[in-house]
Amino acid sequence: MGFLPSKNTKSVRRVESKVTGNPRSLVLSMVAFISNSILGIFSITIPIYAYVLGATPFEIGLVGSSVAFVYSFAPFIMGGLSDKIGQTKSMVLALSSIAALSLSYTMISDPIVLAFLRIFEGVSWAMLWPAIEAGTASLGGDLEEDLRRYNISWSSGATVGPPIAGFAMAVLNVSSVFYISSFMALLACLSVLFFMRGSRGKNVKGEKIDFKAALLTLKSYTSLYLPLTSSFFYSFIVSIVFTFFPPYAVYIGLSALEVGFLAFLSGVARTLSFFFAKYVHSRFGENLPIRFSTPLLGFSSILIYFGLPALHYLAFITIGVLVGLTYSSSLLTIMRKAKSKTGLYAGMFESAIGFGYMTGPLVGGLISGYRRNYPFLLCGFAGLTILIVQAALRKTLGGSRELRSTRRP
Repeated sequence: MGFLPSKNTKSVRRVESKVTGNPRSLVLSMVAFISNSILGIFSITIPIYAYVLGATPFEIGLVGSSVAFVYSFAPFIMGGLSDKIGQTKSMVLALSSIAALSLSYTMISDPIVLAFLRIFEGVSWAMLWPAIEAGTASLGGDLEEDLRRYNISWSSGATVGPPIAGFAMAVLNVSSVFYISSFMALLACLSVLFFMRGSRGKNVKGEKIDFKAALLTLKSYTSLYLPLTSSFFYSFIVSIVFTFFPPYAVYIGLSALEVGFLAFLSGVARTLSFFFAKYVHSRFGENLPIRFSTPLLGFSSILIYFGLPALHYLAFITIGVLVGLTYSSSLLTIMRKAKSKTGLYAGMFESAIGFGYMTGPLVGGLISGYRRNYPFLLCGFAGLTILIVQAALRKTLGGSRELRSTRRP
């Protein structure tokens, strides 16, 4: 016979979860790690694979932008869908699609077909990440600790993915990397299927997902303005740095090994930042790190402009730390407001990031035509812009309690 758990029962479950470990939490962390490892693998392998297929520079850009375009709006839709059908089904559908697409990449010979298939890959990622974030936010324990574990997991995956791709391509061949990625996606899919069966999230079965109502809540939840705009600018800046630094590095005489090592250092710094973000939040709240870290992210990227190796190391380590603070603080702020619509709000967050990743390379590409290091000045301009946006938000919404620091005693 069912019963409604009391507050004391929920507290006992939270304590029990901390002591024994939540199996769902472990599975979600593993899925986040594997999924972003695959993304890291694809980020290195697919441009090279497109080149091997004979793609022109324009076609290589098309292969990359097809995913970014879809990811600029699809997460919002797919996040709402995960609230409707359940996070487990969303993850299984997404991971099985990624596994199938990885195999299909080995069977094509035309880069245009590759760009077309990557549209479906973008839909799969858009279905996956909001579901993982919503599932993490719905665990019922300490939200900040659960999101911290999730952030460390995906960041670690993003750090190890590119070296896995590089090693596999060096020892085997490009196609073999897609077989490895397919196996990894299938492993994650089976883990979700067997260990998270019956998990739906917080929504009631059959509940209608009202996208318009979710957008209208932005008027009442003014605290969402800051993390959403910061998420856009952070991804705008990072996409410029990681799109235009590799060719710029080759132009100024850096080796591919050094470029890879800089990216690795940035990933390690980001992961450590996620680890310590909880202590930053307990001291300063969540809003203060967002306000400072996003503009500083833009200003620190200017260091790359000067072409000095020592400044490159300083820039990439700083970028990693600031990305960790911006991402963790923004996601935590948004998910605190999500209530039952965890997938929808996670999708809103991911769409803001996707829009930044789509527009950054486009605008940076226009400017790089004048000089190769101009995109890094654009990052500084973006940092200045976010300061202006934040000042405008404080002036317009200054009376709102939700824009004040969220520091907790």
